[in-house]
Amino acid sequence: MTFVQTQVERYRINSYFIDSLDPHNKQRQTGPLCWKLEQFLKAKGHRYSKDVATIEIVFFCGRFFKAHLRPRYIEGKVVKNWSNRDVDMYFSRELQIDIDLNAHCKEFFEADKMGSYNIIARTTLEYISTMPLPVKIRKTFDRELFVNDLREFFVSLGCDV
Repeated sequence: MTFVQTQVERYRINSYFIDSLDPHNKQRQTGPLCWKLEQFLKAKGHRYSKDVATIEIVFFCGRFFKAHLRPRYIEGKVVKNWSNRDVDMYFSRELQIDIDLNAHCKEFFEADKMGSYNIIARTTLEYISTMPLPVKIRKTFDRELFVNDLREFFVSLGCDV
């Protein structure tokens, strides 16, 4: 299994794929996409909700990955690191969104780079447009602005959305 993660101040975009299903190394292809999306959202500087400090988007594809069906909102949580207590992590006002690409798994792994980006773009926009928002941020989250920013990003890459 391979893993790509990059962190930016308020946005984290990750991707998880399985090597045995990844003959064309989609993990390596999507790494730059994740980084560019983080930079794009950071440059936009929009605050999509006063109650959300961090947005994490995770792309999943592979037999052993199960994405959460609903986005999760974490107000305050400490994750303990048992091997090194100095590295405990604190999550505050974080919206975690899982984008499940498993419905297009075969097509995704067989597509070229741009084809893969198109699948990610369509799946992401479709899900975020219809996802049920957590109750605590339902009234304050500007979904329309978020979807429009994502659409603008994917169009700037040349995706047909």
